[in-house]
Amino acid sequence: MTRALAFAVAVASLSMVRAARADDLEDNIVYLPMPSGESLRVRNPLGSVTVRGWDRPEVRIVANKRALVPQLLDRLKARVDIRDGRVDLATGVYLSDGTWHPIPQRNASIDLTIHAPRGMAVDAAGRADVTASGFTSGAKLASETGEIHAFDLTGEVATRTGNGRQSLQEIRGRVDASGVEGDLELQSIAGDTVDAIVVKGQITAREVSSPVVRLRAATGTIIYMGPIVVGGRYELSTYQGDIRMTLRPLPFRIVAEAPQGTIATALPLDGGPWPKGRVDGSFRGGGASLALRTQTGSISLAVER
Repeated sequence: MTRALAFAVAVASLSMVRAARADDLEDNIVYLPMPSGESLRVRNPLGSVTVRGWDRPEVRIVANKRALVPQLLDRLKARVDIRDGRVDLATGVYLSDGTWHPIPQRNASIDLTIHAPRGMAVDAAGRADVTASGFTSGAKLASETGEIHAFDLTGEVATRTGNGRQSLQEIRGRVDASGVEGDLELQSIAGDTVDAIVVKGQITAREVSSPVVRLRAATGTIIYMGPIVVGGRYELSTYQGDIRMTLRPLPFRIVAEAPQGTIATALPLDGGPWPKGRVDGSFRGGGASLALRTQTGSISLAVER
C-alpha cells in the first residue's frame, strides 16, 4: 500500500501559526500509524533533521517552517510517501508553475523533528544539523553545512558532513564517519570496526572497544584515550598534526613514524635503538598492533592513570 501527503493539507495534521519579528513561522504536526515500520528516509535540503526512536507504533513528524514573507511560507511543503512500512519524507517548495522541487531557499527553511519506532532503519540527510538517537537498526546520517550528533544507536552507523563538527556516542555497531572540515568525536563505541577520516579537523576517540580502529586526518591532531583490545589493530595517521595516545598498560606492538617530529613514550619498549623519527618495538611482548604515522607532527604515548 502506498500513501502520499503534503503537510499543509494533510489529514490528521495540526497547524499552528504565530507572529514573529523577522519572519513568518508555521508548525505542522502529523501522526502516521506504523505498527511494523521498516525504514525511515529523510531528505531535507531546507534545514535541520532530528530523529528519535520511541516505543509507540507510529511516526510523529513536526515541520517547523520559517520564511521572510508569507507567500514563500505557503509554498514550503514536507511530503511523505509510505510503502510497506517504509517512510520517505522530503521537503521542498512549490514553484509558481505548480511543480514541487526539493531545492534550497535562501530566505526560508524547514526544520524537522521526527519520532519513529526504534526498530526502523534511519537514513537522514539535511542542509543543517542532523541528530539521531534511540534506534536499533543502524543509521546513515549526512549534513551539508551543519553538525552531526548520533548517540544511543545499535547497528551500523555511517556519517558524512561537509563542514561541521561530528559527535558519535554510545554506538553499538560498526562506525564509518567522514568529514571535509570539522572536528570528530567518538566516545563509547563498541563494534567490530571504527573507520573515521577528516580532511581538516581533530579526531578524538575515548573508550572505543572495537578491535579494528582506523583514524585518519590530512590536517589535524588525532587523540586516542582508553582501552586497546588484545589482537586488535589501531591505525592512526595524519599528515599535518600530532598523534597522542593515552593507554591502559596492556601488551602491544608499535610501529611509529614521525619524519619531521619526535616520538615520546612513557612505556618501556623492547627493541631499539631506533633511528630518529621511527620506533619499531613492543610492550610486554606484544599483543595489539599500533601503526602510527605523522608527517610533520609528533607522536606521544602516555599511561592512563
